Amino acid sequence: MAETLIDSYSEANYGHTSSLQDNHPTAAKVFSALGQSFTCGGAYKLTSCKFYLNKANNPTGMAHAVLYAHSGAYGSSSLPTGEPLATSDDFDVEDIVAGSYALYSLSFSGAEQYLMSADTYYCIVFEAPAVGTIDSTNRPQVGEDSTSPTHGGNGIVWYNGAWGTSGYDRIFYVYGEIVGVEHTHSASDTLAMSDSLSPALTMNVALDDTLSIGDALTAELIEGAVRRRKRGLPYGFKPARVYKVGRIGV
Repeated sequence: MAETLIDSYSEANYGHTSSLQDNHPTAAKVFSALGQSFTCGGAYKLTSCKFYLNKANNPTGMAHAVLYAHSGAYGSSSLPTGEPLATSDDFDVEDIVAGSYALYSLSFSGAEQYLMSADTYYCIVFEAPAVGTIDSTNRPQVGEDSTSPTHGGNGIVWYNGAWGTSGYDRIFYVYGEIVGVEHTHSASDTLAMSDSLSPALTMNVALDDTLSIGDALTAELIEGAVRRRKRGLPYGFKPARVYKVGRIGV
C-alpha cells in the first residue's frame, strides 16, 4: 500500500539551523535531539519520516527518528512523554552530504510501525547517535524556520538532560499507511458507491445486499478467491462472505 503524508512543514520555510552537539541523551547544555509535535488525522501505521539535514565536518554514528506520545498544550508547550512508541531503522549520519541541506528519509520497520490513533497529537524527534563522534565540531544540523513559524505544533529539543520546547518549527514530513475499516452489512442494505474509495474497504456482504455502483468495480474475495454469480446476488457476490473492495469509482 502506498504511503500517505500525515503531517509536514515544508523545506520552503527553511531559514535557520540548529545543531546536535553531543550523543543522545546528553546531560550537557547542548542539543542532542530536535523535533516537532504534529497531528495524526486518521488511523495510520507509521512507515517513515523525513528531516531536512546538513552536517559540519565528520560526525559519526547511527541516528534515529523516534515517535513519542504527546503532553502539554499543542502548539505552545508540546513535549514528548513516556518511552518511545516507535524507533526508526539505523540512519548513518556519515551519509549526510555536507555543504547543503536535503531531505533525508528514515524508515520504520516491522514492530516499529506503530499504529497511531486518529485525531491525536504526537511528537517526532531526530535523535543524535548514542555512540559515535558528535560534538561542537562534528555535528549533524537540522533545518528549521525561525522567522515566521506557522506549523500548528511546536518545536522540541533535548537540552541539559530534559525535553524542552522551541519557538522554531522543524522541517519535517511524517508518512504512514492508512488502516482499513471493516463494515458489516445485513440483509436488504443498499450501498451507494460512485466515487473513488481509499483506503480499501472490507465488507461482510450478506444475502440480498444491493450494490449501487458507478462504472468500475474491482472486488477480491479475501478467503477462497471465488467469484460466481448466484441468483439474487449482483456482481457474483456469495452470501455472508468477506470481500475486499480495492476501488469503486466512475
